[in-house]
Amino acid sequence: MHKDFINSYKELSDAYGRLKSGSMKAKEDYEKEMVAQRFEFTFGLLLKYLKILLKERRMECKFPKECIKAAARFGLIPNENIYIEMLEDRYKIAQLRGQKIPDELYRKIKVKYIIVLGKFLGRIEKEFIIS
Repeated sequence: MHKDFINSYKELSDAYGRLKSGSMKAKEDYEKEMVAQRFEFTFGLLLKYLKILLKERRMECKFPKECIKAAARFGLIPNENIYIEMLEDRYKIAQLRGQKIPDELYRKIKVKYIIVLGKFLGRIEKEFIIS
């Protein structure tokens, strides 16, 4: 694996760790907003990493939704629908900058998206980093 691949994985893994840790501690609205921003950042790194993984397979993608669909076709992610949902929620968070994050959106990040991201990282580590 080349240097960008390993460095991007580490950057994504570190961001995920901060996201997960922050979500466990968040109680106040401003803390939840910080978790939402960490999710936004972490998901952006995931998209960047998917581009690298796809490039390794000689597949170029320019747009986030295009990269998600291609990653699903190549079996890099199990279900494109949840990743598309995360992408749409990432856009919502960007539009809410400085506003209270809706409880439903925060719960999705904490209960659903953190698990999905963790599974993705675990699979990547097992298949590409450790092997």
